[in-house]
Amino acid sequence: MPFKARIAFMVIKEKLIEALIEVGFTDKEARIYLTVLELKEALPASIARKSEVRRTTTYAILDQLQKKGLLCHIRRNNHLYFRAVNPRRFISEELKKSKKINTSLKNLDLALPELLAFKSEFATNSQ
Repeated sequence: MPFKARIAFMVIKEKLIEALIEVGFTDKEARIYLTVLELKEALPASIARKSEVRRTTTYAILDQLQKKGLLCHIRRNNHLYFRAVNPRRFISEELKKSKKINTSLKNLDLALPELLAFKSEFATNSQ
């Protein structure tokens, strides 16, 4: 890959990491997730090396991302390969959650007088 293309790719990758962090990923989760997307399918050691995250940490994060439905794994030749699930699925699920939270907050806002009626005095600071 030519130098300018590598620089452009790195800039895009950093922006994607920032966007993933904004929706709740940790820095390491974002780097590992993007690495798996980039590699298409890879062994944990390869993912760790490319994402520059310690291998033991990578295993834990791969497990977390798999539990969130972002990755799947395949066992081939007695080795575990990880592959990313289509990102559209993740975005769709997050949008559904966001809509549900938004609806719940609107309902709470409508119930604010009832909530306020439970206590007439409020603490001025948390203890």
